[in-house]
Amino acid sequence: MLNEFETKSCGRCGGGGHYSYCESYGTKCFKCAGSGKELTKRGHAAYRWHKARLTIKASEVKLGDYVRIGGVGKFTVACLYHNVRSNGKSLQPDGTWKDHPPHLYIGNADEKLGIFTFDDADVERIGKTREERNAMLMEAFAYQDTLTQAGTVRKR
Repeated sequence: MLNEFETKSCGRCGGGGHYSYCESYGTKCFKCAGSGKELTKRGHAAYRWHKARLTIKASEVKLGDYVRIGGVGKFTVACLYHNVRSNGKSLQPDGTWKDHPPHLYIGNADEKLGIFTFDDADVERIGKTREERNAMLMEAFAYQDTLTQAGTVRKR
């Protein structure tokens, strides 16, 4: 069993992590983010499978869940308000105005870290303890072992 998602040497930088010079980022390779490694097809398929298992809809989040929300970070859900009404409107591409649907608030205890979102938005729920997170990763690595080099499930 592997202890990480399968990787190969980056095809852009040849595994060095550096490519061409950029004023803002120096010589960092953008394809591998400077690591020199990229996921193989098999590793990428296993990573997508793992992320899909962790992703739930915001309406399914419960108090006490440990979640990661893009742009907000990781936190334990301590506040959950359903159907928070918004008085706002949004401008549609056709030039008409549309009322916002009810929102859901997911946040931590002191309400300094949280997000207002829609019920059907994707949220990543992760294990509360290191052991739970490691168990989820080990399942993903076991799934990776069942894949072919092309990232498809073996027929046998």
